[in-house]
Amino acid sequence: MLSTLALLAALTLSPHELLVRQAATAMDVDPDYAACVVARESEWNPAAVGALGEEGLFQILPSTGKWIASQWGWKSYDGFDPITNALMGTWLLAQGYDDWFSTARFCQ
Repeated sequence: MLSTLALLAALTLSPHELLVRQAATAMDVDPDYAACVVARESEWNPAAVGALGEEGLFQILPSTGKWIASQWGWKSYDGFDPITNALMGTWLLAQGYDDWFSTARFCQ
């Protein structure tokens, strides 16, 4: 029964929300918390650009994205790619950088 409920819940999520929730689960971050941050940061728009140039779902600054990429040994990255952005955003949450997201305080 539980697996049927989980499947039905997954079918009601947008692809971006499912992606963020899966990334959060993989990184031991509360999926509801991660989803709340994205909903407030970008309203689930992977092409969103913030006032300071923040990119994508989690609204990650390009300088932060470059720093994360260097931590991961990546030479380049696309901050608007939903998969990359979801991984970077949930990694920041998993590392305790919640305060880097201006809206995180509304999700706790």
